[in-house]
Amino acid sequence: MSSSHRPLATRPETRHWTREHFYDHPKLFVRHADAYVDDRFDKPKVYCKICFDRRVRDELAKNEVQKWKRLSLLFRNQMGTMQSGQSCFARPLPDVRASLGRYK
Repeated sequence: MSSSHRPLATRPETRHWTREHFYDHPKLFVRHADAYVDDRFDKPKVYCKICFDRRVRDELAKNEVQKWKRLSLLFRNQMGTMQSGQSCFARPLPDVRASLGRYK
């Protein structure tokens, strides 16, 4: 697709230098209505790169914390279902009495 067929807002040669500090809306390249501020399709929505990157980083950190909370809850639940005196790291021993019966 040549640059003359793309919307004016998506042509790199028509952008002002300040636009380098902003991300375009992801649907801007297909001229979706959600990508514009109004119904005239003349003002695209943009996101400040610093703010957007910070928000993404915060969300990723929050997801990481939630993942560790779920894992610790799962671990605590497994420990609670073990019999008293059983180590959480020990495997249950196989029942050797069943195998001894055939050697009698």
